[in-house]
Amino acid sequence: MSELDAFAGGSEAILESTSASGTRVLCELVPGARSVAIGVWFRTGSRDDPDDRSGVSHFIEHLLFKGTTGRTARMISEEFDLMGGNLNAFTAKDHMCIYARVLDDDFERASDVLVDMVTSSRFSPDDVELERNVILDEIATYEDTPDELVFDLLEGLIWHSDRIGRPILGSEDSVSSITRDDVTAFFGEYFGASNLAIVTAGSASLDRASRCLGEPLASLGARKPAPVRGPARVGGGVDVRAKQVEQAHFCIGVVGLPAHDDRQYALLVLNSILGGGPSSRLFQKVREERGLAYSIYSFQSSYHDTGLLGVYAATSPQAASTVRQIIEEEIVRLRAQTCAADEINRAKSQMKRSLVLGLESMSSRMMRIGRSELVYGRVVGLPEVLSRLAAVRAEDVRSLACEVWAPGRVSTAAIGPDAGEIRTALGVAF
Repeated sequence: MSELDAFAGGSEAILESTSASGTRVLCELVPGARSVAIGVWFRTGSRDDPDDRSGVSHFIEHLLFKGTTGRTARMISEEFDLMGGNLNAFTAKDHMCIYARVLDDDFERASDVLVDMVTSSRFSPDDVELERNVILDEIATYEDTPDELVFDLLEGLIWHSDRIGRPILGSEDSVSSITRDDVTAFFGEYFGASNLAIVTAGSASLDRASRCLGEPLASLGARKPAPVRGPARVGGGVDVRAKQVEQAHFCIGVVGLPAHDDRQYALLVLNSILGGGPSSRLFQKVREERGLAYSIYSFQSSYHDTGLLGVYAATSPQAASTVRQIIEEEIVRLRAQTCAADEINRAKSQMKRSLVLGLESMSSRMMRIGRSELVYGRVVGLPEVLSRLAAVRAEDVRSLACEVWAPGRVSTAAIGPDAGEIRTALGVAF
């Protein structure tokens, strides 16, 4: 065993408990840590929003910071400022998380604020209207950010008739129509103790986390189970949008693998080799050797019933055709030729070290545990991940490339100054 493997396997065991109301509490006690990261995770995300109220989960996320029956929004901010801590939240396709990081001595105080936000938020009519305007401005800002908007276009293509393909923020029309009653009804229906996981990493023990977070949050009671999802309906095609931008931004993508597929680890290696870093094929060929783009990379995401794999590039409209051709050539090469051993080993080493570096951050530890619990229903330990990565063979990568990047499965989304020119440059999906 290498020193790296020993370090990865030497972290404290993750302790768990489940309350009578169904709340899961997971705690990784890290010896010597002076801080603690806290996550309150809900098993409800944007794909669970009602069809006519898309964006309501993200709306709720905003409103949780607007004040409770005992604290104003300013008081919440000031308390965390006095602690020198961080407080934030995010909404994803399949979950929501409110999270914080504070010093050991402030754990009880931070937990009290988090519990108050989750159990006693006012959702006042004035705050609903105020945040509606904030979110509409956020949507407008997003529309003006082509390197982010193009991903929404791709997801809308691939999952065009499924809720998972909708933007997390919702649309201008849907957000404008959400009422306070919609917010309180959806929160009351699904945001309960039975759909909740509490995760801490750092200096807090399981008993401390259960006492300060698990027991108070049990007052939410057992609500409806998280909505049953999937399997996601799959579409596809081409979507090119004209915008007054200097570059052509485009994504070429396919349906990937669901999170429970055992080939996830081969997919991680495939993604790393294709465009996962500065030594990847696309970065070297497109940026370093040809100077055709500043930004090019591949990406992958997985959900319980589906996944996404793709490539993003931003380049001049005149170079878009050449960049697309290089992407196609590298994908065809991945399908036709087995990767060299040194390329496979380099990808594994890069991912392995990145995962171990994440152990230096209490927040990274907490996020990894929380996502694992919500996706798999258990914590997939780092030693298991490293072992599964080590077992990936070159032939596994080639076989998977042949399947996921098969002809006829590719969708393309693009934004550029001339829609017709970009559509011609990108051509027919390969």
